[in-house]
Amino acid sequence: MVDVLVAALAILLWLVTLVNVIAQRRTGAVTRVWLVGIFSMLAVASSLSVSAVTAGVAQAGGVLSLADAIVRTAVIGAGFCAQSLLRRIREPDRGQLSWRTGRLRALAIALVVLWAAFIVGNVRGSEVFGSFARPEFWPTVYMAVFLGYMAYVLVDVMIGCWYYASSAGGALGLGLRLMSAGCASALMYVAFKVAALALVDLGPRMPAFLESTIGRTDVVLAGVLVAVGASLPAMVRGWQVASRWSRSYVAHDQLYPLWSALIAVMPGLALDPPGSRIRDRLRVRDLDMRLYRRVIEIRDGRLELRELFAPSVVAASRKLALDRGLHGRAAGAFVEAKVLEAALLAFATGQAIDEPWVGAIPEGESTADEVEWLLEVARQFSPPRRLWHNGASITSRAGRAA
Repeated sequence: MVDVLVAALAILLWLVTLVNVIAQRRTGAVTRVWLVGIFSMLAVASSLSVSAVTAGVAQAGGVLSLADAIVRTAVIGAGFCAQSLLRRIREPDRGQLSWRTGRLRALAIALVVLWAAFIVGNVRGSEVFGSFARPEFWPTVYMAVFLGYMAYVLVDVMIGCWYYASSAGGALGLGLRLMSAGCASALMYVAFKVAALALVDLGPRMPAFLESTIGRTDVVLAGVLVAVGASLPAMVRGWQVASRWSRSYVAHDQLYPLWSALIAVMPGLALDPPGSRIRDRLRVRDLDMRLYRRVIEIRDGRLELRELFAPSVVAASRKLALDRGLHGRAAGAFVEAKVLEAALLAFATGQAIDEPWVGAIPEGESTADEVEWLLEVARQFSPPRRLWHNGASITSRAGRAA
């Protein structure tokens, strides 16, 4: 079961890495480079921690614990990238890394000691390194340097994430808190492994199954929290973009009957002539601009028809709206829809209005307000049948009007 969780974590981390690679190529942000480093190294570590992969690496390399050494190297590298990312956020104008940088020296020392202990230990007959502590000097040094470096990194990153979360707010703040919780979970792993090493020296060893299960569960929990926390702002932004696109698409489609009826009598108003509704629904690009254009064309069409707005239709529509229990904005939208229907029919039949209604539609404070108003009108609007059965006369009338 734990192996399945580790494999699922590896897949998640590779997906997060891919998302950050795409974002880095699009934006060129240096912070994305560090994020790619963090998640690619954690993804490598998780992939190599799957039992079947670990066994395959051991067989291919001829060294029993080779996969463990690579895993711990990758985790150390991910920790270094996390520290560097926080430093970049704190000091965006700071220059490149140098040997005098404390975290770079700590990284180099940790890697040198880790691999020296691993190589010397293997030469001297120690084959098992990593999770299952043994009363042998070099495996103990190997684990001690790894745990010491990770404790140093995790405390630094955990405090940094929590500190910035309070000022970030929103999805970013929540993501930073999740990453801080992931670091806390990883620190629990470090403490657990330190306890396992101590028990080896004191006498009674921790059962291998218990050590493996608890240790790997802590690692999986930490990895999930960090991956979700780092991805949360991007996921929220993606959801917001998708939601905005969906709202624009629905509004654009719902305005089609009103828009197409107006354009049918005044085709010159439209930059793109109306096609079938199916074709209109298949055009899914640049929806914000197309929706804005549709609103403008509806307004222009209404202005062209204003001399055909019959006061009698207005009075009858207001009475009918009252009978239907419509009030305020809903009643105004109903009246507007019926006035437009009557005006379109009058245009198609060549009628004239002696004293047209001069009522104005509400002025919205934003395009979104105007869209909402027109959607209410469109829901009450029914294109006159005669309008669509008299295309030739409409075209000729439009031509004469032009």
